[in-house]
Amino acid sequence: MYHESGRKIRFGIAWEAVRYPFANIFGLLRLTLLPALISAALLYAAYRLFGSPISLQVETPEDIERFAKAIVPLTMPFWALCLFVSVIMAVGIHRHILRGEGLEWTLVPIRGYELAYAAVAGLFTAATFIEQYLFHLVAGWFGIVTPPPLGGSGFTAAQYDIVQFVKDASPALIATVALLTAVLIWAHVRLALVFPHAAVTGRISLSESWAAMRGNVWRFVVAALLMSILVFVVYLLTVLAVAVLGFVAVTLKALLAMTPQIPYAPDVVPVSVSVFTIILFLLSNWLLIGMIVAFVSFIYQDLVDGSAPVPQRPASGLFAGIGS
Repeated sequence: MYHESGRKIRFGIAWEAVRYPFANIFGLLRLTLLPALISAALLYAAYRLFGSPISLQVETPEDIERFAKAIVPLTMPFWALCLFVSVIMAVGIHRHILRGEGLEWTLVPIRGYELAYAAVAGLFTAATFIEQYLFHLVAGWFGIVTPPPLGGSGFTAAQYDIVQFVKDASPALIATVALLTAVLIWAHVRLALVFPHAAVTGRISLSESWAAMRGNVWRFVVAALLMSILVFVVYLLTVLAVAVLGFVAVTLKALLAMTPQIPYAPDVVPVSVSVFTIILFLLSNWLLIGMIVAFVSFIYQDLVDGSAPVPQRPASGLFAGIGS
């Protein structure tokens, strides 16, 4: 075991994690730009192949059903590509923080680190969906309406399940589901360090995380809540920037509409602002991933013994490092 008993999570990790992506923004850009461009190209090809459901008008229940059927062929490629970019970014961040490796240009790294991390991410994503679904059932029983875990195409089906559960469930059943949800979330937190362990060793070890997180679950939750507050501030600034852009777009459109010498300007301005808004939100989500990964990585650094042997770097994968 590489951890030392008695180590505690520092609450200051929340601020360190929020600062990390801003302090390393160009390195993270080098790490993720090419994989993101490849993913965007593949997703565009999928849109061209299957047709884009975005153009469908969604106003009636029949429209919702048609939209759901149209988006199904794109759902799996979209999430697979998101996982692809996220895994590359996460492994790079973990190895930067824990092993001192540089954030270099990367195209398609296929190494033991990425494969182990992708396997962990897939398992934990499935567990998260289960936890969220159980939470929505309990929340629905108390009359709290929340978005379903699948979103979009799964919304109507999940709503129906929640309504039926609320009608038929007894208080004892609700208590059982609530307890099961709490136990799953607690276990999820105890196993959170599986991610950085996979990134730095290329192996999946549940016992290492379970032992290192003993007595630290509540500190993890408090630190996560502190980071959530800081992240909320970042999102608030993003929303404020989007609101300012919207005001600028409306003002420019009104002004340019009074200028007959530029007939297409009123149509071009909103489109340009919309594109910039999308980029801004993508950037904020990209930074959020960096914060979350850095948060777990710093916790692993705090709890795992620094004398742990550094595993040898395996042979580089396909285009793992350009120019290396």
